Amino acid sequence: MFINDTILTQIKKDIADWSINFVESSNEFYENKFPVCPYARKAKLQGESCISIYQGGSVKNFIKTEINNLLDQKKHKVMLLIFPPIVKWIPGIHRFVNNINKKIIPKDFYALAGIAVNTRSSYPGWFNSGPYFIIGVNTLSAVLLAVESLRSVGYYKNWSHKHYKSVVVRRQQMYEKYKGN
Repeated sequence: MFINDTILTQIKKDIADWSINFVESSNEFYENKFPVCPYARKAKLQGESCISIYQGGSVKNFIKTEINNLLDQKKHKVMLLIFPPIVKWIPGIHRFVNNINKKIIPKDFYALAGIAVNTRSSYPGWFNSGPYFIIGVNTLSAVLLAVESLRSVGYYKNWSHKHYKSVVVRRQQMYEKYKGN
């Protein structure tokens, strides 16, 4: 895959717009009381977040390299890895992210794969239409602390049981299982 500067600039713009207009904004799903991620704007303004855009080569090596860089630099608390939509169909990609978690949870980070809802990929090719595939990596202790605060204000009230279990409960269970490894 060849990503020229024009495409790279557009991907950065797409993600910046998505972050501002979806992730950091109050959302209908939360009765316009909360943004999708209540802490994203603060992390961005404090220089604690970064994005890394996949430009080709081995997806798994890119993920490993970027997460290792995050762990080594100790500046950022949040990182978004941005991929073309086709990456979500790579066999074993979610299992790969889960295995990464086994290594990064003891270092106080957690990775979660998903899609950037309400985006349209600017990666070239018909197979790359649709929303971007993303992996968000967050400082785990901050997220676990925030969960209690968000629970107390009803943030999770509209979440389906399945979604709550696959995000909140699963993260807590993985933390309990791997925190000491």
